[in-house]
Amino acid sequence: MSSALRFPRGHSFLHIPKTGGTAIEVARAKLRIEVLTSPWTSPWVGAERKRHEPGAAWHLPPDMFAERHRRPRASKPLLCVVRDHAERMHSELAWRCELARRRPQAFPRWTRLPPSVRRCAPPRLSPAAEVLREARAVASARGNRTRLLFAEDPVLHVLPQWWFVWSAAGAVTCQCVVAYEKLQRVAALARPSQNRSRPHRAPSSSTLWGRPFSALLGARLYARDAALHRNATAARGLCYAPR
Repeated sequence: MSSALRFPRGHSFLHIPKTGGTAIEVARAKLRIEVLTSPWTSPWVGAERKRHEPGAAWHLPPDMFAERHRRPRASKPLLCVVRDHAERMHSELAWRCELARRRPQAFPRWTRLPPSVRRCAPPRLSPAAEVLREARAVASARGNRTRLLFAEDPVLHVLPQWWFVWSAAGAVTCQCVVAYEKLQRVAALARPSQNRSRPHRAPSSSTLWGRPFSALLGARLYARDAALHRNATAARGLCYAPR
């Protein structure tokens, strides 16, 4: 293992759902990184959630945040983390399954299934069906982000990662892109995620219910995520600077 890496100074953190963002926000003081739009640091974010406004602010890409809230996400350059797109969806599914176990009243059909099935239930019977449905809802927007501006959190959780790195107009919105795997080498951050469900695997072998994730979610929607993650992983330093 090479020596520990450090986050660059002068950046603000951009949370992309299911890429280890909560761990970074909790360790923000040790990492010396600014975290503005987060329930950990921003009282107005918590107030927004209590009002049941759709889609938490910290789950929005920068251009969508600016359009909805009429102000920029941050005044500093942004740092974000990207992950293998299929592993990210597996993490989302694991989180929802855990939520279903903790809040069974919200998933009545789910809790009637045998325990062995609950652990990896087929589509139409579990939170997994929701993940697929919401990813297809994103795909049906056909790149029109305005249509998803007031989407609920479950939909925002499956937005493509590259939407956070480039605006709809093609401008770079995250200047320092860090591969999820490199978080293990970041000083003061012991674990990449509190919800990491399984070891990293190559995208080509990432499957769900025996079928390639790309077939279920649409290769076109997430293909750019795969290229983004490869470039961030191959970068010699901590940051990959997109163009």
